[in-house]
Amino acid sequence: ALPPEPTPQRALALGALAENCYWQRSVDELHRISAEAVAAARATGDRAVLGRSLSKRDQALWWASTLELRAEATDEMLALVDEGARAADPLPLEIEAVALFGAAGVSWERAEVRAAESRVRRARALAGQIGSPALITQLDFFAATIDTWFGRLAAADERIDVAYELYR
Repeated sequence: ALPPEPTPQRALALGALAENCYWQRSVDELHRISAEAVAAARATGDRAVLGRSLSKRDQALWWASTLELRAEATDEMLALVDEGARAADPLPLEIEAVALFGAAGVSWERAEVRAAESRVRRARALAGQIGSPALITQLDFFAATIDTWFGRLAAADERIDVAYELYR
C-alpha cells in the first residue's frame, strides 16, 4: 500500500516485513527485502530510521550463512551511534542497545568471546535504562551462555533463573 518512493514509513515497513517473515521466506528473499529497507532508509537521510532498518536486517538475516552481512549491519549501526555521540545528536538508546546485542552475536560466532561479553554487558546496561523486559531477558540469556562458557556455572544458573522469571 505504500508508494515506491523511499520514505521512513516504507523503510520501517520493509524492515518489519523482513524480520516478521524470518520463518516463512528464504534467506535470499529476506536479504532482498531487508536490503531494500536499508536503501530506503539511507535515501531518507534519517539516521534513526537507518539504525532501525539495519537492526531489522540483522534480525532477518540471523543465519550462519549470513554472518558477514550481519557484521556489516551491526558495524554500521555502531558507527551511527558513534557518529551521533560525536555530533551531540545521539540516536535513541534502544538502537545502541540492539546494535551492541547484534554485534555481540557476531563476536560470539567469530569466537571472540571477550568482545561478545563486553558488548552484552554494555547492551544490558542500556536495556536496564530503557526498561525493556524483552531485551533484558534476551541479553541475560546470552550472558548466561557466556558465563557457562567461562565455567561460571553458579552465576549462569542465577542469571537464567532471573531471566526466566522476567520472561514469564
